[in-house]
Amino acid sequence: MIDSGGPYSDPNMVHRDTIELSTEGCYIFTIYDAGGNGICCTNGNGLYLLQDDQETEVVMGGPFGYYEKTEFNANIVSVHTQFDQTRALQVFPNPVSTFATASFHLVNPDNVSLTLYNTFGQKVWSQQPGYLEAGDHHAEIDAGNLANGVYILQLTTENKIYTRKITVNH
Repeated sequence: MIDSGGPYSDPNMVHRDTIELSTEGCYIFTIYDAGGNGICCTNGNGLYLLQDDQETEVVMGGPFGYYEKTEFNANIVSVHTQFDQTRALQVFPNPVSTFATASFHLVNPDNVSLTLYNTFGQKVWSQQPGYLEAGDHHAEIDAGNLANGVYILQLTTENKIYTRKITVNH
């Protein structure tokens, strides 16, 4: 364990903790709730969000029971962004069983590549669309041959890297 926080017993409050990761690699973020209702339901709606030092989303989750574990790779989450990243890269459906669509928006024309990594940081899928005009774009990801688990989709442009967690569940 690297760090822990809490207890957080005040409903409808935002709690912010900072944890410094000194080395690159795979990490597991685990969030616990002794009450067993996560961050939903009778105590309001909420979410948890892990961000890098540029305040770019690395991992986000919502309602859960007693706990939730999420894996992420620290060496692919150094990003800089100047607009709403939720529009920059989206994946649906998620979780995916066979095929998913990666949807992304480019503010300016750019060279683009998409890469899917497993939790060991190994590349399991990639697509290099190359130079694309500004606007909305889509790519199909075949997840049918992937093992159940969590993966990180990385959209790389000339100056930015965006990531999204994908869960494969056949």
